[in-house]
Amino acid sequence: MPISCHSALNKIKGEVDFSFALAGNPNVGKSSIFNSLTGMGVVTANYPGKTVEINIASTVFGSYHIGIIDLPGTYAIGAISEDQWVARQGILDGKPDLILVIVDATNLSRNLYMVLQFLDLKLPLVIALNLMDQAKKQGIHINIENLSKLLGVPVIPTVATQGIGLDELMRTAIEVAENKSSCTLPSLMYGKDIEEPISNLSSFIENKAQKLPYNLSARAIAILLLEQDSEFTKLVGKLPQGKEILEETNKLIEIIEKKHNETSSLRITRERHGLAGEIAAEIQRVEFEDLPFSEKIWHYTTSPITSGVLMQGLTPLCRLEFLMF
Repeated sequence: MPISCHSALNKIKGEVDFSFALAGNPNVGKSSIFNSLTGMGVVTANYPGKTVEINIASTVFGSYHIGIIDLPGTYAIGAISEDQWVARQGILDGKPDLILVIVDATNLSRNLYMVLQFLDLKLPLVIALNLMDQAKKQGIHINIENLSKLLGVPVIPTVATQGIGLDELMRTAIEVAENKSSCTLPSLMYGKDIEEPISNLSSFIENKAQKLPYNLSARAIAILLLEQDSEFTKLVGKLPQGKEILEETNKLIEIIEKKHNETSSLRITRERHGLAGEIAAEIQRVEFEDLPFSEKIWHYTTSPITSGVLMQGLTPLCRLEFLMF
């Protein structure tokens, strides 16, 4: 029977040298990595009134005793759905020393969205670029060094089902956790029309509030407020200076929404998806020439770029065949 997340997270934190949270989209191999690292002795926990669970276990790597928190698979972190809420709350409550984000190498753009959310919160990360064997089969080449430079965090290629890269992943995670204070997160920027309100609100928050929810940075809180995150809007509203901060937030939200004719939360979501796509396009390429003939045909017929052209060419042939019969 699941136990309380609060007690389970506090317990594991007090028993280990470091605690790492595993995060990622569904079906990226996160469970395979968790099972490979931990084995037996898994504790299942949930939050009161929530059905989505967190799995917690520990492992030994070298001389280190490490707690592993397996968060629910989700495409984003926020307060929109139960799985998103549990994944984010597990991090905010558990305060892991580091987050291991498992990324699907065959679908980089979509997976980078969550990575950017974690970077917005200024949380320490190491990325496991998983399913590298599948990426190779699909002719996908990723410049891992450039991806790491752009994101400002280590990126380790892995094939979880075969255990490839997991030792390097753990060594890197321990190294980052030990030197957390020296980590430098990237200065990834959204468009000017979004960065300007974020910067203005960040400065306003820094001048007004001495302590912020979960000890997040002023920039992280500014982004969450401009995204109209319901939970953090309530938390900030309870601060002594909360009313002033929310009034300033509403002014900036109004500016964004008037300029773009859409909600500020949707605008920031678009910006984040756009940035994820730009990063993916810069560091990866697809070479169909590396693939067997049957794989080439499959990719050409399913690619949004080439499939339409092929179908246009096949349509007259299909009509001719119909007339002949």
